[in-house]
Amino acid sequence: RRTPTAASAKAEKQPAKLTREQATKAILHEIAAGASLRSICERPEMPHPSSFMRWLAEDGEESDSLREHYARARERQAETIANEILEIADEKCVTVHHDDLGEVEIKFDSALVQDKRLRIDTRKWLMSKLAPKKYGEKTTTEHTGADGGPIQARIAVEFVKPAPRAEDD
Repeated sequence: RRTPTAASAKAEKQPAKLTREQATKAILHEIAAGASLRSICERPEMPHPSSFMRWLAEDGEESDSLREHYARARERQAETIANEILEIADEKCVTVHHDDLGEVEIKFDSALVQDKRLRIDTRKWLMSKLAPKKYGEKTTTEHTGADGGPIQARIAVEFVKPAPRAEDD
């Protein structure tokens, strides 16, 4: 009977690495479901985040490219986060206590409100970065003239008779 070596024991404990295609498919699926690239790649079977980013950089511009799939996954991630915001907003901000007599006391918890606000604001910020056209701040710039009126434009044309030249005689 053979006893396992340290190397073979280590190999038995670590899951097999996924192929590039398998890892890419899993990463895109998890991103669309709302997970971060860092949290996905922390799993032992997944590649390092820098490997995935290198794959994106190496990818071509053709249709059905990894970049295109990644962009769509990020768009779906923003939608997933929008749904999370609704769930967080719908959570109750109360705590329920039972006293020794079995009476129920319900108290409003301002700490829960602050926690919800932070979670929602963080997700809103992230959504504005993931899908700026859809969720980013919309800014407009208006130019006005004096006293808020329209800008006055004036064009002046002055015709000047040139001085006579010697060769014109």
